[in-house]
Amino acid sequence: MGMAEVISNHLVGGASKMGAAQAKEFVRIGIEKTDKLKTLSKDEQAKWFVQRDIDNIRNYHEKDRVANKKRKLYTSSLLTDWDILGLTFDSFVPRPESMAHVNRAKKWAKVLAQGEHHGRFVMFGTAGTGKSWLSASIANYVNTYSSAYKRQQVVLYLSAARIGDLAKLVKSNSFGKEAESARKQWQVVMDAVKGRQIKQFDPSVGHDISFRQDFANLIVIDDLGRENKSGSNAEHFKSLMFDLLDAIHKDASIIVNSNYTMAELSSMYDNDGALTSRMFTTKQEQILDFRSLPMFRATEN
Repeated sequence: MGMAEVISNHLVGGASKMGAAQAKEFVRIGIEKTDKLKTLSKDEQAKWFVQRDIDNIRNYHEKDRVANKKRKLYTSSLLTDWDILGLTFDSFVPRPESMAHVNRAKKWAKVLAQGEHHGRFVMFGTAGTGKSWLSASIANYVNTYSSAYKRQQVVLYLSAARIGDLAKLVKSNSFGKEAESARKQWQVVMDAVKGRQIKQFDPSVGHDISFRQDFANLIVIDDLGRENKSGSNAEHFKSLMFDLLDAIHKDASIIVNSNYTMAELSSMYDNDGALTSRMFTTKQEQILDFRSLPMFRATEN
């Protein structure tokens, strides 16, 4: 029995599922590989099988790595309401006057998923107009579709209110189970933001170089200004935010949404712009003003 018959018989059970044309192409590729192997020496054949196994292992680990990156949105985000991660563009039924904002958000999502552009993006304006929903929709789109464009990206969704809850416990000299839990939660976030530090030999310079891998590519800061600002907590929050912004990779993107304008936020946090300048942008195409817009409506079940 020839190789074609062996492969064909092996595929009989699955041919109906994959289609006759696909099965035939699978057979053709298998025969080509077999014919090529016949022309190789035993040593060359052994090397071929070793390389095949190495490639299979690499593919397996790459798939696992992609899956781990996707999971970060659900394992390393910081939220007061986890249901927000279920929000998507499809669940909007915006009024006509809101469509320009939705379309702009969709454009941002595609650009960020493609990985060709990074920067700061800001949504501000009236409460209840869909800023958080659109931010979550962008986060979900990038997390779901970025691997289809270039490479799977790491996406984090961080609630300013939740950061504020942790700030006093993380930054103060508090002790006990609650403080320990808060520090562990914040460390999970920071580890996801920073990714892994890798050392690798670079022949062009003749020595090892360090670089970061699997760092957070997109960080959403939700509802900035809503956090607890009472007493010393305002300073603790700012300190935690500085730590976060310092850790974000230069090639990562940030989306900030708030009920306050950028001027109000700058006045709230700093007069010199040391904090807000790291989150905001002056590019009008990366700013969405939601003031005076009607509320968004979710699709009915």
